[in-house]
Amino acid sequence: MSHIVLIEDDPIHAFIAQRILQKSDKVTKLTTFAHGKEAYEGLKIMGENRPDLIFLDINMPIWDGWQFLQAFQKHEDWAHIPVYVLTSSTDRMDREMAISFGLGDHYLVKPLTAASCQDILQRHFDKN
Repeated sequence: MSHIVLIEDDPIHAFIAQRILQKSDKVTKLTTFAHGKEAYEGLKIMGENRPDLIFLDINMPIWDGWQFLQAFQKHEDWAHIPVYVLTSSTDRMDREMAISFGLGDHYLVKPLTAASCQDILQRHFDKN
């Protein structure tokens, strides 16, 4: 069905999101990364086996979510992969930054809930 990537440095939020995603019948593979640079390098290694959707934290060490998006959006062959910002930030500037990356309607405040996850997965993977 679908391969999901979760980019999250906080172990508690990562655990919650992983549990929710693993319970979905729409997720067949889940790959996690602790920061943006690790995720970027991981995506390059995946080649043709790249994910169908990415959940991205903003505030992380090494590369934050914005640094990841700057590098990610330079790859035309990754353009079809939807990215959802999953953050604890309610800062207006972060929301505006998400809009500047074209992700204004893909901005979620943590924690990921089963309902929001199901809504996103249905939107992207149900063929009606």
